[in-house]
Amino acid sequence: MKKASAILLIFVFMFAPFALADNSSDKVISGIVSSLDQIESTLSILYTDPHTGDQDEVVLRVTGDSELTLGARSISLSDITQGDPVSVTYYKDDLGGLKIRSLSDLKGVSK
Repeated sequence: MKKASAILLIFVFMFAPFALADNSSDKVISGIVSSLDQIESTLSILYTDPHTGDQDEVVLRVTGDSELTLGARSISLSDITQGDPVSVTYYKDDLGGLKIRSLSDLKGVSK
């Protein structure tokens, strides 16, 4: 019985953060890829702040959980190039900065 309880506790501590994930703090921006670093798995996005109208730049990290797409097709970081228009949903990770939850590469998409 003690062994089963220990296994249950390990399971709870391993998977509880995923079950409790709160996407309400996600932010969405649309902009242009101003630079990318394949080695660091980061993208810099130049965008216009909708509240102030000022241009700003944010550096975002691509993780193993990031969903990158071009239309309906999944892509990798190597498929993204400087100058691509993108729409990005990201979140702040207290340990690792700003991380991409999803990125849609909009190159070739007509408005």
